[in-house]
Amino acid sequence: MISTQHPTLSPEQIQHVYPRYSKKLLEVMYEDYLMEASKYLERTGRSDYHLLSSFEHEPLSPGDLDRIRGRKIVAMSLFFKPSNFARRKVQPQTDHEGQILESELNRVQHPIWENSHRHERTFFQNYLNPVLESDFRDWVPVLYLSSNLRHLEPKLGRAGFVVIRMKHKSIAECPGALWRYLSFNLPCAYTYLQDTDRPFQAQRAERLIKLFELRPNAAISRPLQFTSGNGEMALILGNDFAVRPAAVDIDCARSILGYITMNILHEDRLTNFCHEPVARRDDTRVEPMSRRSQREHFGPIPHERVGHKCYPYYPFDEQWLKEVVYYHFSNGRMITLMQGVRPDDVTQGFDIAHQRKHGNLLVPVINGKPHQSSPESITRTLGQRSRRQSLSRLGTS
Repeated sequence: MISTQHPTLSPEQIQHVYPRYSKKLLEVMYEDYLMEASKYLERTGRSDYHLLSSFEHEPLSPGDLDRIRGRKIVAMSLFFKPSNFARRKVQPQTDHEGQILESELNRVQHPIWENSHRHERTFFQNYLNPVLESDFRDWVPVLYLSSNLRHLEPKLGRAGFVVIRMKHKSIAECPGALWRYLSFNLPCAYTYLQDTDRPFQAQRAERLIKLFELRPNAAISRPLQFTSGNGEMALILGNDFAVRPAAVDIDCARSILGYITMNILHEDRLTNFCHEPVARRDDTRVEPMSRRSQREHFGPIPHERVGHKCYPYYPFDEQWLKEVVYYHFSNGRMITLMQGVRPDDVTQGFDIAHQRKHGNLLVPVINGKPHQSSPESITRTLGQRSRRQSLSRLGTS
């Protein structure tokens, strides 16, 4: 997070905290530079990234398409990979067909989760049982399944899941965590995004779906977030937001691949373009290209990038949400549930001010429930209040 005393920071510009990358820019990256990025990865010892097939999947059957068409769905990703750079060499064992062994999925204290709260639980307990045991009511669970977990498909099918078979097994946290965002382009009425490590709660999803009634052209509804202890704020939390696909005007696979390509092609340098100097990075911590070839991992190492932007590690998926999706739909097509407003949270204040400035809907929570009357006047009132709080916090008159 940027220091609140940064001399060039405008109190209403969230772009000074998180940069904006446009649909047109990412289309150019996809069309003109994707192949170049793929070849660059191969030359630098990362051919296992299989960039071109990152979001390819088997087509849905006519029956599965009928199940989701016009329905409410819950979109999730399932893969088994270490999420951070430090554990990158720890991989689950597989059989001769490349499928992860059942014994690995039932293993307690798997080294992938060493020193984490998941270490004393199995893969099933951590990432599958919570949703397998959920009551989805009138929602259809849709799961994007890693290519090395195909043997779980019968179990998922019996539990009522629509399974989308990915042709990729993920590298680390990504691209797996990004697969669920492909649901933006499915022919369903609404999609609610969540992780598989928590049970589905229909009331939690419905609170966001109902907000779309307030603004017919909206594409995204999300709860307001706050700045965490590490200075980051998830403008859109990947584990809790909703989308109306009919209002989505981007091809998500192309957009995500364009975003990944852009990050890969400038991974070897500090650039104003990706706001690294503003985020207080300095070139003394970045190995030059001539030395990267001599180390085990060509790069980048997480500390050499802006925090959270080191593909394919955690939480790169939410960076696409905050630097692409957030800005693209913040033109009157986003609805924010105003839970947990914090007057002393400067970044949150910038977010609220940006939403107000661009005509998006802010819905306050009163007595634990969304307040749905006079939404436009509510938006103006909350936006003005947020701006005053941010200015006061910054000592700006």
